[in-house]
Amino acid sequence: MTVISKRWKKKINVSLKQDHVMITAHSDDDLSLEKWTFEDKAAYFEEVYGLKPVLKG
Repeated sequence: MTVISKRWKKKINVSLKQDHVMITAHSDDDLSLEKWTFEDKAAYFEEVYGLKPVLKG
C-alpha cells in the first residue's frame, strides 16, 4: 500500500512480512518527530498485533 500526502509532500509504503510490518517513509522534510513518535508507540503496536513495526526512511 502506498499513501501520498501532497500537502506535506510525504510518501509512505507499508508492507506486511511474516513477523513484522515494514513502513517506509519518504519526505523532503525532517521526520524526526515522526520517528520519535513511532519508536514511542512501536512496543504497544507489537503487543496488540503481534507484529514488530519497522520504520525505514
